[in-house]
Amino acid sequence: MKTRLYLRLPSHKQGTLSWAIKADDSDAYVEQGELLSVDLVALVEKSQKMDVVVIVPASLVTLKQVITPAKQLKQIQRAVPFMLEDQVASGIDALHFAYGKRGKHGDIEVAFCSKMQLQHWLDWFNQIELKVKTLLVEQQLLQGTSDATEIILLDDMALVSQIDGKRWSCQRDLLPLLWSERPATTNNDSEANDLSQSSVRVFHDGELESFWHDQAEVIAQPITPQDWLKNLIGQIDKQKINLLQGEFAVKKESNLQWQKFKSIGVFACIALVMFIGLRASQWYTLNNEYEQLQTQGESLFQKVFSRRARAGDLLGQAERLLKRGGKEDEPGEFLHLLNETSKHLEKAQTIKPTSATFDGKKSELRVDILGPDYSALNQFKDLLQNNGLKVDMSSASAQGDSYSSRITIRRD
Repeated sequence: MKTRLYLRLPSHKQGTLSWAIKADDSDAYVEQGELLSVDLVALVEKSQKMDVVVIVPASLVTLKQVITPAKQLKQIQRAVPFMLEDQVASGIDALHFAYGKRGKHGDIEVAFCSKMQLQHWLDWFNQIELKVKTLLVEQQLLQGTSDATEIILLDDMALVSQIDGKRWSCQRDLLPLLWSERPATTNNDSEANDLSQSSVRVFHDGELESFWHDQAEVIAQPITPQDWLKNLIGQIDKQKINLLQGEFAVKKESNLQWQKFKSIGVFACIALVMFIGLRASQWYTLNNEYEQLQTQGESLFQKVFSRRARAGDLLGQAERLLKRGGKEDEPGEFLHLLNETSKHLEKAQTIKPTSATFDGKKSELRVDILGPDYSALNQFKDLLQNNGLKVDMSSASAQGDSYSSRITIRRD
């Protein structure tokens, strides 16, 4: 069974707060005591893993009973505040309403207080990290009796539970005046007669006012705030109104944890989406580049190996053909001839190559070259031969102001 921490708030900040800890399956109290409101933080550690039930003072919450044809809670929430509009001093938009269970005949008990006051309580609890699950109205916990009207005088407040079931509260010093102005008894007014002739039990803390000593029907009895809290705890059941309804509803612990990490989760989701989008963009770009390089590779392969059919992997086939005729640890014949020829082309600045092919079977590099005159072509041929290459040159032909020829290059 659960162990609960019960708190009764005073009507003002400087008042004394009563508290008690009790298990649901036991009549005994584990702990109890009193402390100033400003010291409520001292109970936070004790409240760990407990349900916290707070009873708020009657002076700050109004309790009314209305009759409404509405049955659904949403309909009741829309209708009841306007039914009470003429009975409240402030606008209904400034009030928070909480509802009890609707009776068979449409009767429903309504508790309301200012939104500012309720928010003040909740901010107070949140500031000290006290997790309150239930917020109950003090006057709803007054024990009704059929044999006497009961009056509780605590601190500066008076709570009245009439024999007819009505419950109300007022300032303690105003009660004698209101009591003196009760309706006069008549034979035709049975309700007033019942109230006048019934006995009155007055429970009080501190010294009892002299007014009550002069009332013949009054039976006075001292009571401590701690005894009053125990009396209220005994009247708590599931039918009592929890003020934490609607926009002030208590969130489950799991929901609180989710709210705590919600911003982190949202940020992580956004980062993940951005990362996936970036990767997708990179993949798309790289895929386009791959297709372009593949096309360029096919074109170059056909130029270099014009007599070779394409088969299998482009890069692998090109590497095998380039290494053909050479040892495994040496570069292929094509690369050797190409490197040697390139070095001398840089020296012979007047010679321009126009195309090159390689015959793998004969290990020959064939280069079409273009020079300013025939003697320049011969000089380039001699340059290659003087550097260890065997060169054959076909007859030159004129192309405008230049001469072209094909040279065949092999190892000497």
